[in-house]
Amino acid sequence: MSSETTESGRLFDLLAWLELNKKWLLYAAIAAAGLGLVRFVYTLYKEQTELKASQALIELRASARSAENAAPPSASAFMKVASDFASTDSGQRAALLAAGALFEENKYAEARTQFDKFLRENGSSPLAATAAYGVAVCLDALDKTNEAIAAYQSVLNRFPNDAVAGQVKLALARLYEAGNQPEQALKIYEELTRPNALSTWSSDAATRREYLLLKFPQLAATNAPTASATSAPLATAAVAATNAPAPKPSQP
Repeated sequence: MSSETTESGRLFDLLAWLELNKKWLLYAAIAAAGLGLVRFVYTLYKEQTELKASQALIELRASARSAENAAPPSASAFMKVASDFASTDSGQRAALLAAGALFEENKYAEARTQFDKFLRENGSSPLAATAAYGVAVCLDALDKTNEAIAAYQSVLNRFPNDAVAGQVKLALARLYEAGNQPEQALKIYEELTRPNALSTWSSDAATRREYLLLKFPQLAATNAPTASATSAPLATAAVAATNAPAPKPSQP
């Protein structure tokens, strides 16, 4: 049998199969088209919802800036946006801002609950480190020192390279100072002021380091290099800075 005859036979079989199954093929094509339409509509809906959520946050902040000395948006206002747009990125930001607003309202226990809730529901979010930091700050504000130290350390263990790491280290060092553990505090200040680890928090760490060395001069000889002449102005300024205030969670 020639190859041409074989090819013709295959073509005939294919045409026969198509004729027998054309109804099912039509159904399959309609189903595929319908699925594509559903995906398109869902994507469009998701994008529109995200835009609405973002606009709601923008309007919330704009209303607070519209009048001079206007109060910042309340926690409940942020929570409404978070509830209305829970599935969006802007909704996540609103939930975190609600926790921050509760902290600003001195409702530390409620703020901690909100930060914890965010972590449970959005543990893989890029904002998770900020929420974990918020939990630690709330414990700090509630004077639960041991829990706060553990929470700060947990943030560093889980998110060592996140932008909040510098703030966390400063807060942790401050608690070590308050707990009469200057050696532990000095290690953190030294780490933050290394030339290869300079950050926006290095200046604060350097100030705290110089103050610590003035308060505990024995540390300069045993654990840290002696302050140079160029550090004198910094050391003088540190004398006045008797206690750095507890940091607040950064706004996303």
